[in-house]
Amino acid sequence: MLLLAACANAPAPAGNGDFVAAEGNDFIAGETAPDAVNAAPRGPLKPANAPLTSEERANAALIVSKLAGAKTESERTDALQALVKLGSRYADYLRSIDNDDLALDLLYVISRIEEPTAAPAAPRVDRPATPPIKREGVAAEDLPDLPAYPDAAADFDREQVEKFMANRLGQARAKLAQGDAKEAESIAQAALVMLPDTRYRTDFEQVLLQSKTQAQAGTLLAGTLNVEPNTIRYAKREKGAKFEKPLTVRCFLKNVSTQEITLRLFEGPGRESVLELSIRYEEQDYLGNVMATEGRVLLPVAARESVTVKPGESYELPVELDGLNSLNADASKKYALGVVTFKAALRIYGANDAEGKPIVLRPVAFPSRVAKILPADFDLPAAKTKPMKELADALAQNRAQDVFMMAHLVDKKQYRVAGDLLAGEDLETCGLALQRARMKALNVLTGTGAAFDAKRWRAWWSENKVKY
Repeated sequence: MLLLAACANAPAPAGNGDFVAAEGNDFIAGETAPDAVNAAPRGPLKPANAPLTSEERANAALIVSKLAGAKTESERTDALQALVKLGSRYADYLRSIDNDDLALDLLYVISRIEEPTAAPAAPRVDRPATPPIKREGVAAEDLPDLPAYPDAAADFDREQVEKFMANRLGQARAKLAQGDAKEAESIAQAALVMLPDTRYRTDFEQVLLQSKTQAQAGTLLAGTLNVEPNTIRYAKREKGAKFEKPLTVRCFLKNVSTQEITLRLFEGPGRESVLELSIRYEEQDYLGNVMATEGRVLLPVAARESVTVKPGESYELPVELDGLNSLNADASKKYALGVVTFKAALRIYGANDAEGKPIVLRPVAFPSRVAKILPADFDLPAAKTKPMKELADALAQNRAQDVFMMAHLVDKKQYRVAGDLLAGEDLETCGLALQRARMKALNVLTGTGAAFDAKRWRAWWSENKVKY
């Protein structure tokens, strides 16, 4: 009877269908087997446009950091696949990362996660290696190992990417010509990482070999640069006018090696040394307006066919620049101050050592120099000989732009006299244009007070003029 009672069916307790303990029974629902595992509750999935939390941004930043510090192909591929798996919610964050070294990698990741049917990154597929370019003096194994992305040919618009590749090739060659072998190598390697089978692969490999050759070449020549005169004016106030007299760019080369070097500077048309000037031209006025133009000017060097420089000796190489029409032909028409910043690199056509054997010379980079270009109808000779009188006349005649330009011509020994004129008692009561020109001129002389008003300038000058 006890057995029958134990096996009898009991009525199900009322409720919502959950397992509960029946009143009077020894079994309690809260008791579980000792080896049971409680599953963690699964939260709701976040919508695709949900903003990233600080923790998610931190995790993404950690993966980006791993990509930046990847030492091997495997580490790089793992980091890229991890970023792709993050999904489209992270696209805006990845776009916000400003890192030139990772720009191509991040472009690849964003293009992968924004595909209409994004799929996990495919396993790496080894591509057949392109035969390296043979170059005298450089072994084939000197070319770095470049990773290959696991992309299918239809995953992107190849023609658009090839246009981008052509642009990057031009940048790499420009850096190489300027003597920046490290930057040229970085650009070329990043381009081949992005698209290993680009039609410009051979050209990029040539850049890699040339940059490696330059990096291996020891520094044999050091250089410095002078621009004379450093203040000049245009010959006429019309479009395309040249300078009143040519600017002379003087390159000084010094042999810092322990051997005699023969520089082959000119061996006929198309076989000459070239001075490459990277120029930034700024037009400035007393209102603080600045219009900048940047460009390159190539000056062929044909002064002598060759020159021999002994250890420790220097050689001067003058090159004349008669204008900047190729950069800004309209600048000579304007009544504005032109400030030109020159950066130069000399590419020597060829060189031989003391035994007549060819040697590799990297382009000689020079420190930057600044020259000031004034309008044709500005009285530059008088400004150079009697600057204080010209400044006083410009103030008396309300020539605001002349007051501003004179501040750039005053010698440091005369700063206090010039400051007393500019910050005089009438600074707060003179016309608005002249007042702004005087305050801008004070800013040029002192390098401070860009946001000062007239009252503050007078107080500041009375306290600080003893420093000048």
